[in-house]
Amino acid sequence: MSKFNYIVYSFTDNDSVPFYIGLTKNMTVRVKDHNYQLNKGNSLPKYNKLRKILKTDSFLIKILDKNLTEEDAKIKEVEYIKYYKEKGIKLHNLTKGGDGGDTISYHPRRKEILEKKSKALKGKPSNKKGIPIKQETKNKIKKNNAKYWLGKRVSEETKDKIREKRKKQDMSYLCKSYSIISPDGKKFIVQDGLEKFCKKHNLQRSKLVLVAQHKRKHHKKWKCAYTGE
Repeated sequence: MSKFNYIVYSFTDNDSVPFYIGLTKNMTVRVKDHNYQLNKGNSLPKYNKLRKILKTDSFLIKILDKNLTEEDAKIKEVEYIKYYKEKGIKLHNLTKGGDGGDTISYHPRRKEILEKKSKALKGKPSNKKGIPIKQETKNKIKKNNAKYWLGKRVSEETKDKIREKRKKQDMSYLCKSYSIISPDGKKFIVQDGLEKFCKKHNLQRSKLVLVAQHKRKHHKKWKCAYTGE
């Protein structure tokens, strides 16, 4: 791969005034990354500026220099940032350029910012955005976690309530109709699900369903098919 593949570019507003200078070796990927950060809600100054522009119009990505080596691109980026700032144009770059990026990783006060953030969150459970989670939310997460219920027993009173609720529910629409033939040739039509029928005749529901789906020839010599087949 050629080493002369770096590009220096700018974001310009509706009046063609640049407000950010950047460098990349793949403009397509870089544009996708900028769009992703924009849609994700990244609060860096350049993205806040972009959102303001997009409310009324569009912005332009302008290629300032191309076919550069990485070192030359870094030098050019520094030069462009210095040039526009000397002309009194406000740029939203966090650094003077030449460092290969503009996130907190390259911020001149990076260490101070990270230490302050770490101190503020020390000892506090937090989500991915660094916001402390309320105790009420923690309890909800805990109860929705399967591990929370592992080994716990449901009281008989709760079981009775669940049974009563199920009895009142009309679940017939979920039950398929089956035509079942016993080993001695007796035919049964089952329309309210296989559970009760299988219990009564010492059969396994799952295996009888496989017979109906033509995935088994029989189950204990019982034949089963969906009605209408």
